[in-house]
Amino acid sequence: MKTVSLKGNSLSRRSLFRNAALLSAAGAGAVRAASEPASSKLKVSIFSKHLQFLQGAELAQTAADIGFDGIDITVRNGGHVDTARVRQDLPPLVAVIRNHGLEVPMITTDIVDADTPHTADILKAMAELGIDISGQVSKTLERYLGEPFDAVITVCDDANEACPVFPGAARRLHWSFPDPSRATGSEEEQLAVYRWVRDAIRTRIERELLAAPV
Repeated sequence: MKTVSLKGNSLSRRSLFRNAALLSAAGAGAVRAASEPASSKLKVSIFSKHLQFLQGAELAQTAADIGFDGIDITVRNGGHVDTARVRQDLPPLVAVIRNHGLEVPMITTDIVDADTPHTADILKAMAELGIDISGQVSKTLERYLGEPFDAVITVCDDANEACPVFPGAARRLHWSFPDPSRATGSEEEQLAVYRWVRDAIRTRIERELLAAPV
């Protein structure tokens, strides 16, 4: 399985797992060609911050209606699950999301080290749900600057302008997508923008990265 999380103003900051791609926390995407067959369906998760105005079943149903495969839940102060109530509130929310046919492949938290408040509760609650995040850590862009990549791809114009130099990148590409968090209009019109960006990113990854070596 490969997962893309649409997160932040640059639709970045999550891995496209198993060598499909790597998007950096600073808005730049560092991408490797995947070895899996092109017929393998690319799964796309939405960052729940973009649907902060929705809760529970309405959150899950909206994400499913848009066409996403999963939800990256915000588990932090001001998020969909408050860290102080993670044991009480996270399991029922995950259950609701799964009952709508969606996955919860990841969560976003305020954890920076073992001393961050509620870290043990968050890790235990996730483990009980079959989601192991014990090896996940916040990543800075600097850790990737010296690594070799087949291609470094930025996915929004702001990221393109601010993208640092990756000496190990064979190619530097820019895919310009609109920022769906800035969409205006009715709720349906805004959701249409999310759908379009979701499909456009999926199509380009499958066509340009998965169909043939980069």
